[in-house]
Order: sequence, then structure tokens, then C-alpha cells
Amino acid sequence: MPVRTQRHALGAVLVSLTFLALTACSAPRLALARAPVVYGDTEPGVTPDVRAPTAPPVIQAVWISGKTFKGGDLVRIRVTASTNVAVVEMRTFYGGRALIKHDFGKFGCAYHVPVLPPFARIPYTITFHFVARNSAGVPVAEDAAIDIRG
Repeated sequence: MPVRTQRHALGAVLVSLTFLALTACSAPRLALARAPVVYGDTEPGVTPDVRAPTAPPVIQAVWISGKTFKGGDLVRIRVTASTNVAVVEMRTFYGGRALIKHDFGKFGCAYHVPVLPPFARIPYTITFHFVARNSAGVPVAEDAAIDIRG
């Protein structure tokens, strides 16, 4: 690989790492709900708690289809929350998105693990930060992590 190409690749990696560090440090953190996080093939059968619309929201369970993935894999995610939750947002170190509401208190999405170039394929961990809000905007949060290998 020519020296100029190596410098460009190294520059891109340094810019990416700087962006990741700044994003991780600047994100406001909420108190965690400490809901159970389940990894595996079968989703837990948790029934959402029925709560008044003005009551604080509760994240009851987080389910992730596995614990270890590789670049390009599809991660299935389900969040069970109280019925007064209007939206659940999933944040990662580089962005966020709202989960799809399937039913009262049931949210889910599919997440594609980023594919890194061969020189950057080292084991790392992605932390998902879930923020649930009721219609009044009161937040509650939960974290879950997956490991990326190669």
C-alpha cells in the first residue's frame, strides 16, 4: 500500500476515534432502570405493566438476539416497557433511532452491525443506551452491550 494511502487510512481512523470519544463524553446520561437484559434465541414472555399516562415510565426487559456478533450481522432487539411509554429510543456511540412500537409497551428493531475495513477489524463492544419516554416526556434509561469479533 502506498505511503499516501496509508496516511489517508490512518487519518480516517484518527478522525473516527476522535468523533467516538467526543460523542461518548458529550452524551447526557440518565439514571439506569436496571431492567433485566436477556441474550439468546427466545424472547422472554414479559407482559407490560399497565400504568396511568402520567405515571413515570418503566423499562421491564430488554432482549437481544445474541451476545457476540461480527460485522454485517443482523441484531434483533425487543424492549418491553410499561403501557404508558410513548417512544423508546436506542442510542449508540454514533447515533440514535426510535424503535418500532408493535403494541402497548412492546418495541423492537433490527440493527446491522457496522462492517469495518480489514485493517480495523479488532474486537470491540457496542453499548446500546435505551431511553423510554411517556407522553409527558419523562425519561427512563437502560443499557445493554454486544461484543463484536472480526
